[in-house]
Amino acid sequence: MVVLELEESSLLLDEKLLRFMDQLELLEEKRAALNSLIEQGWFSMSKARYSMGNKRVSALQYASEIEPLVCVHARTLDNGEVDFCTERSKQKARDEAGKEARSIEDIGPQEEVIELSAEIATLQTAILNSRQELKQCRKDKPILQEVSATRLEKLTD
Repeated sequence: MVVLELEESSLLLDEKLLRFMDQLELLEEKRAALNSLIEQGWFSMSKARYSMGNKRVSALQYASEIEPLVCVHARTLDNGEVDFCTERSKQKARDEAGKEARSIEDIGPQEEVIELSAEIATLQTAILNSRQELKQCRKDKPILQEVSATRLEKLTD
């Protein structure tokens, strides 16, 4: 019975460690994908700047106040995990005449980057939670070993 509890504790620790390693591997893959998309965006911007000429694409074309296009909402679930959802903000851009301006064509995979960023944030939170669970299990295991050793000594006496 005592040995059974110790084995269950070891199996639980192994299971949590494997889940933790899987989460780290998935995080690495998602970060690589995000970096690839960001590089693609920078490459697209430099191609546009080259084709239009560097005097036509500059920081002066950006507004002094920039409003976010996407709002990210986070909520904590009952099991401790964090769930993210994204919501596009409605832009109210106006040209000099006061009429609504036509929306600028989106170039590149913006939605994919936003969703991937939210997934990475969720995964990072899950990794932190898994790490805390692993630490707790590692603290509990020596205590369980001591208890099982004392029980075995009592049984042998």
